[in-house]
Amino acid sequence: MKVGSYKMIEEIKKKGVKMTKIKHTIILLLGFMLASSLSACANRSIPQSYEINGVTYQTGFYGNLFANSQSTCFVGDLYEKSDDVWNEEYVVIGNTDGYQISYAPFDIFSIRYGIWQHHLYVAKDRFDEAKQYYASYEAYHFYWAKGVSNTHFDEFHEIEANQLINKKLDELLIVEEKNPKKHENILLGDQAYFFYKISDDGLLTSLRKTYYINEGKLYLFSFMKNDNMYLVEIEDDLSNFFVGLIQG
Repeated sequence: MKVGSYKMIEEIKKKGVKMTKIKHTIILLLGFMLASSLSACANRSIPQSYEINGVTYQTGFYGNLFANSQSTCFVGDLYEKSDDVWNEEYVVIGNTDGYQISYAPFDIFSIRYGIWQHHLYVAKDRFDEAKQYYASYEAYHFYWAKGVSNTHFDEFHEIEANQLINKKLDELLIVEEKNPKKHENILLGDQAYFFYKISDDGLLTSLRKTYYINEGKLYLFSFMKNDNMYLVEIEDDLSNFFVGLIQG
């Protein structure tokens, strides 16, 4: 969390606001910023292909996952920039720029869209192969984490990679924050839970949504209004599966 956030907390504490509410508010702000930025990546219309040095490169081979900003790797809650990334040479590509990722398993370029968003493009003759590769659970590490926001975890745990966790995570992530119910005085604790996957090469990640557990039931956080939490209840099968992961 940035220094400015701590200063904000101290100012609010002076006004007598409970720290639990402050933490929920911070989770909302940080989670909303990351989710909004990733959603923007998905919703904007981007060029589907570029020609670079006579080779056509295409995007759209990694489904509903997201390219990490600047294709930097992160492990768990730590954004771990590979030295290789900084050694890559930026080149002009059409009306933007990008670089070839030398350590990627395929001929892949990270190309900038807008001010900071990056999208991955693979050589057209490797498109089908790359799509199949990134569709397999074997290309990922799976995690559950606990913390105050989806960019700062107090703890995280790797989950054994298999078809079941891949299927369940996909099902969980398509649950939307629509039509949430207001929960007054619900005891959620100060920390949230997150479930996500990262590709082995660190280039792709799933969206990290914010979840809470109350009385053994999993809830998806939607928004906060007038100190009330608005949550979406996760159906029993999925809820039991992910709560079971946490409880061991």
